[in-house]
Amino acid sequence: MYMRHLNRTQQWALIADLTATFGSLLMAHWLRNALVEVVPFGGKTSFASYNGLPLMVVVLWGILFYVQGAYSSERFKSLSAQYWMVFKTTFFGTALILAVLFGLKMALPRTLLGLFAVVSFLALMAEKAAVHYGIEGLRKRGYNRKSLLVIGAGDKARRFVESVRKYSDWGLDLVGFIDKERVGETFCGANILGTPDRLREILHEHVVNEVVMALPVEALAEVQETITVCEELGIPVRVISDFFATKIAKARAHEIHGFPMLSFEPTP
Repeated sequence: MYMRHLNRTQQWALIADLTATFGSLLMAHWLRNALVEVVPFGGKTSFASYNGLPLMVVVLWGILFYVQGAYSSERFKSLSAQYWMVFKTTFFGTALILAVLFGLKMALPRTLLGLFAVVSFLALMAEKAAVHYGIEGLRKRGYNRKSLLVIGAGDKARRFVESVRKYSDWGLDLVGFIDKERVGETFCGANILGTPDRLREILHEHVVNEVVMALPVEALAEVQETITVCEELGIPVRVISDFFATKIAKARAHEIHGFPMLSFEPTP
């Protein structure tokens, strides 16, 4: 159902995850039947006897990945972050399936679930690594890249652009900058194309896939206008939100009864 909300790359990522998950269940089934001949922990089973387990597993794994944001903004996700998602999906998914089987009193070999948890964890880790390095190689060859416009030409923008160039696997090409001053000058190897009031014209003049706002806290008033213009043109906007210098508190975005909130929660 949620495939319609994903672009083609994200859809292929979802299909790869579900294929690896289903393949892991098949492998766990084969391993268990092979081990039964060596370790006497039960008789052999047929895959057809698992009833709705394969469908339950594939759907649950897909939902768990989806709610963790595995298929949104995948361009900026590190491999370690994807590994952490795999661990959480495998752990909580297996726990939920055990709870369902216990609640419904369904007879299913627990050794199968144990083997599946291990095999799916390793298979998904391998799949994530293969996809990550595969896409990174394509982007280095000029495929699956996006053009980027940065609003702001200060220290925050400089640090962001340095990261873009350092992490080539993001696949981002810098179009230029927008700034209130120094129009026509060069900043970080790219041109300052104009002032914020010319944003609409600049977006029409250049091919821009994404806009990143790297502004100081005193320029917060410009965020809404920029988002409105980009929304009308169908261009995603990202805001570097380190407006408030906190040494310990962690920022968390959430919504309370329709009100978007940015919370700063102290770490014990």
